[in-house]
Amino acid sequence: MIRCYCDPPTVDAGGTLSVFVSTDAAHFVLRVYRQTTGFRHVASVPEYEAEGEFVGEGTVDQDWGWPEYRLALPASLASGAYFVVAAEVTAGGARRWPSLQDAAGDWGKALFVVAPVDRQHKPILYKLSWFTYACYNWTGEGSLYAGAHWSDYRNRPGYRVSWRRPGVATGGLVSEGDPHDVYVPGSRRQTFEHWDAPFFRFLHREGFEFDVATDLDVHRRPELLRQYNLVLSVGHDEYWSDELRDAIDDYISNGGNLAFLSGNTCCFRIDVEETTATIRCEKARGHEAEYLWQARRPEQETTGVTYFNGGGWWDGRRPQVGYRPYHHAHWSYDGVDTSTDLGASTSPPVVGYECDGADYGMQRGRPVVTRASFGRLPIVLGVGPLGEGWHAFKRGAAATIVTYTDRSGGIVYTGATTDWPIVAETDPEIGKVTSNVLRALQRPNLRVLGPFREGRSTDLVQAGKSYEFRLQSTPGRPAPGTVTAWRVAIDDKVLLDWVGSGPVLRFEVPEDARTLTVSVDQRVHEGAHCGFGSLSFDVLNTTEAATVGFTRALGRAGTPGGPPGSFTDVERAWPVNRSPISSTQAGVLSAALKQMTESLRQLGETGDQGPL
Repeated sequence: MIRCYCDPPTVDAGGTLSVFVSTDAAHFVLRVYRQTTGFRHVASVPEYEAEGEFVGEGTVDQDWGWPEYRLALPASLASGAYFVVAAEVTAGGARRWPSLQDAAGDWGKALFVVAPVDRQHKPILYKLSWFTYACYNWTGEGSLYAGAHWSDYRNRPGYRVSWRRPGVATGGLVSEGDPHDVYVPGSRRQTFEHWDAPFFRFLHREGFEFDVATDLDVHRRPELLRQYNLVLSVGHDEYWSDELRDAIDDYISNGGNLAFLSGNTCCFRIDVEETTATIRCEKARGHEAEYLWQARRPEQETTGVTYFNGGGWWDGRRPQVGYRPYHHAHWSYDGVDTSTDLGASTSPPVVGYECDGADYGMQRGRPVVTRASFGRLPIVLGVGPLGEGWHAFKRGAAATIVTYTDRSGGIVYTGATTDWPIVAETDPEIGKVTSNVLRALQRPNLRVLGPFREGRSTDLVQAGKSYEFRLQSTPGRPAPGTVTAWRVAIDDKVLLDWVGSGPVLRFEVPEDARTLTVSVDQRVHEGAHCGFGSLSFDVLNTTEAATVGFTRALGRAGTPGGPPGSFTDVERAWPVNRSPISSTQAGVLSAALKQMTESLRQLGETGDQGPL
């Protein structure tokens, strides 16, 4: 038997990779493979042969301390996901390799990443979920799910797991009792082969250029993200440190685009202790405020969704649940057949095995998010209801595709299911949606300002009113011949599609509108796209606008729940997407009318949401 691991898991091209090996064979050989459209041998890295040494297993929370072997890597290696593959050499010179077909396997393989080359960054950064893989790794008979080790190391209590042991991202020993995926029997969940390899094949097949980094890299060097137009979170991106969360949030708030093609995303909070190469998580009853992001800084403030509005189906075949599409004219649905549920007929179906949802309600036949996150109100593009048999946290739970645009112009798209990367490779419609999203968001971000109504900025859109949108600036100096193309999508139709227009767009929202997306695309005439921006809104009718204006006026009048001019607890109780206020609610609100006279007058003067 031969096993190995790499530390650190990321190395520069032209650098030296440290591989730690234990084997009972007298000699062994190491090869390097790379994941692209397949699992490919990297011939430019010479084979490495050495004498073997056997060292026993350590505990799950400590460095296993196996013998170190150092591989020199050529400077020509591109950033990507690579694997050391180890073979035992018998006395007769024969080599016993693990499977060389893919990255799966219980022994003889270790993942490492070749870092992006400075000043040669691709438009996309693929962020591997190294933390999650380390937390699920059961090699040594322990993980954060079974056989975990609790300690008070340096007076910081918690369960600990080390990544200086074999099996992280590659091993079949995932967690004791963890069921096999009946849809993908060739790999265990919580491994690279299961979640990432299908999406790597898709990206390379579709011609996308991207660099690769682990979340440990982002944790260490948050400035790494600034070089990219788009960051990808794929598969099962469950465990996040404070440093990782801050880096992602700062990236979005500075105009970066992010696609969460993942599920159960950012659920558990961890501490990373680099000196001991361990991850700490206080996953114990009574410590929820420490280990659940939901309890301290809800993940939907970043992703737009949470696992606690979704659910899971872990064992056996699950119902064929796909996404019912909404707002069919949204640019992510270009060229997609939206007449039926997306990803419902595939194997596996796209919704599962864990999925996230938004807090939404139905209003005039479309789903509308009920609670903003830091003022960001996502729109819902797809709904996959979780029915009987799902483990769900609330009645009516559903996986939801959402998107929102940060005030900085950064666009977030969330697919909200772990199985998205598997289905993108095999299902034409999910694949097309994925390509649309990536091709748009990999472009430099264009910040669209608006909507403006009668010259004043507002944050909600009302049917039957005229609005203006403005392109604030372009990244760098536009090349000669650059044209600007505005597009206005209303519900299931493209209302306007103007090419060659200027930096300002004006139009009237139709009376029957329910959802609006304004997008802008800059490109060199008959050439490459060079910038993209987008804003989406749920459109209010007259009654809904009156309800919002009424409750905002209460806030200005000093109603408990917020300072004048802010969103209030009253508004959260009767959000825009709910039914018009009832007679009972009106009675409660009418008690404040005498305090509102001056505020209502000011509301009318400022041009905020009306009529009242």
